[in-house]
Amino acid sequence: MWEWQKIQKVSWKIEQVHKLRRNALSEQAQEISQELLEILACPACKGDLEYNRNNQKLICVGECKRRYPIRDGIPVMLIDEAELPGDNE
Repeated sequence: MWEWQKIQKVSWKIEQVHKLRRNALSEQAQEISQELLEILACPACKGDLEYNRNNQKLICVGECKRRYPIRDGIPVMLIDEAELPGDNE
């Protein structure tokens, strides 16, 4: 086997390992811990938040009912980024 073929084969294997690790990390990042939920509050009305796993959002159960997105496992707790209750999902 030529040297460049060996290098390509090893490179391909390394790429596959990196893909598997990225997938595993992104799956782990999708979960928001209960401890974090207990600490966080809605920045608009200071209400409690509920985790919507399917839509990857934190939903305010207080007055304003805003929905805050979760991007790459990180809650985006900016009022300007939140969806208002009348917005379509």
